Amino acid sequence: MKKRQNLPEQTLLTEISTLIEHARGAVVSQANYALTLLFWKIGTRVNEAVLQNFEILATLSTQLSWSHFIQLLPLKSSEAKLFYARQAVDGHLGVRDLRSLISRKAFERTAIANAQLAPNSPVPHGTPTFLIFSA
Repeated sequence: MKKRQNLPEQTLLTEISTLIEHARGAVVSQANYALTLLFWKIGTRVNEAVLQNFEILATLSTQLSWSHFIQLLPLKSSEAKLFYARQAVDGHLGVRDLRSLISRKAFERTAIANAQLAPNSPVPHGTPTFLIFSA
């Protein structure tokens, strides 16, 4: 009699195991769908926020990694984003080097230097004081 009771229990256990496996498969499928959708939306936002110009995006996306774009996202101005992206491409910078460049405020320093050397601003090179001490 015990063998008859084991057969229905074994069938029940098999059915429950099958249900669990199907549920796991559905969870994995939904998770993959959600992650794919998430990355698609992130890519769309990067395209809109970081680089509005498609030509620039096409060029930079082949030369920069996703990690580079992650470093560029928090920057507030599109000019700064483009500056650092070009620096990363031209200098073949890794993510760590790009992060260091951003933390040193290279864009801001370059903007200040360019403003000081504008064509209509006086340049202090060659003043008499300078020539006296350099002789």
